[in-house]
Amino acid sequence: MNKKVFSHKTIIKYTLVILISTIIQLGLLVAVALIPRSAIQSNMNESASYLLEKDVFFYLNEEDRSSYIDRYADSILLNIAYNYDSKHPIISVMSSSYYFTSTHNENENLNTTVTSNVEPTLDYIRYWHGSNVILRPLLTLLNIKEIYILNGIVLFILIISTLLLIKKYLGTAVSVCLSISMIATSIWYVPFSLEYTWTILLMLVACILTLVLRDKNTTVLYSLFIVIGSFTAYLDFLTTETLTLMIPLIILLIYNRENMDSLKSSIKFTFPMFFAWGVGYVSAWLIKWSLASVILKENVFSMALKQAQYRISGETDTISGLAKNISAIIRNITCLFPYSWTEKNVFFLFNITLGIIFVIYYLFKSQKKSYLSSFLLMLGCVPYLRYFILANHSYIHYFFTYRAQMTTIFCIGLLITFGIDKQLIKKQINKLKKGLQYGKNQFRINYIDALPK
Repeated sequence: MNKKVFSHKTIIKYTLVILISTIIQLGLLVAVALIPRSAIQSNMNESASYLLEKDVFFYLNEEDRSSYIDRYADSILLNIAYNYDSKHPIISVMSSSYYFTSTHNENENLNTTVTSNVEPTLDYIRYWHGSNVILRPLLTLLNIKEIYILNGIVLFILIISTLLLIKKYLGTAVSVCLSISMIATSIWYVPFSLEYTWTILLMLVACILTLVLRDKNTTVLYSLFIVIGSFTAYLDFLTTETLTLMIPLIILLIYNRENMDSLKSSIKFTFPMFFAWGVGYVSAWLIKWSLASVILKENVFSMALKQAQYRISGETDTISGLAKNISAIIRNITCLFPYSWTEKNVFFLFNITLGIIFVIYYLFKSQKKSYLSSFLLMLGCVPYLRYFILANHSYIHYFFTYRAQMTTIFCIGLLITFGIDKQLIKKQINKLKKGLQYGKNQFRINYIDALPK
């Protein structure tokens, strides 16, 4: 990493970026907590009734594993939004209290909350729950069903905007590669659950900002990635957090690929972005736990770290040890489209597909010396590293963590795009055409023309 990154001036600048982000984040949460409960009561009643129509977990399409929808987390988020106290906004956003009973599911608990005016019974302190900055104002105008529809519209607009910008600055092929990665991760199901939505929307906004600021100096770009990392921790429920780093980073890497002539230069370019995003992401967690500990006068760090340990090494009812780590990866792969529609031999079919892709790649591999391909392979493995490390979480929640593989599919597409010799493919296609034409002519001479007149 460039030594300038560690200079006193730059450290002060990046510290200010983190502090300003935190002030904005906390300020927005406090502001929405000041919205009176009466302003959201009607739409909360309608939302609770709507969520009762389905189970907390259900398939939109019983034949498609990737269509599993999580309303458990959505009901908790709505429950927290409802229980913000406008008289004590700072305490309420720090504690994020909601009504919980173990005898009922979260949809039913939410309904009890909004219809019976019960007191909250549980705190959800370790997360920021920053998505309430968006959700609570929307609830003054819309119910949850209408918010899901709005999510779909916003998602579509952001996807189209991102793809058009990528096409403009990086070419059609890169835009197609990202499109394929979105299809492979069934992005059309994302708007049906709030929990799935935030990192995808943030990723798309981050891609747009990255392309807009692509030629700015490193201070601006590092600051951007710090902010992206910070807002990922702010909005996310630990779903597909790596997407907000990896997709914008890969886009920036492709844009600057001509300036890199070795694997070392590629790593040197991307590592500061990794570091900046990580600083933003980790600092947002630490600041939340610190503020909550001071304001609520309890040790939030102990509780949060215990949960982190569980997400990494906690046991499931059916599997443990290394088998769990490997199974977490396999489970996530089985949700990729179109494998999610197949009941048997999913992992085998996935490997066959990869085999065919890499055979084609090596048959038509460009002879020009390039380190981009090997580096893209390394970046494409990041989701699987995440699944392996956070094995418990990735095994249990595979039905939404699988979308992190958008990075992998994107990298494989780019590997083909920039790693193959297009002229060689054209030559082989021309040879094939000539061979087919020759065979056609021979067939006509030997069989058609030879027939008795």
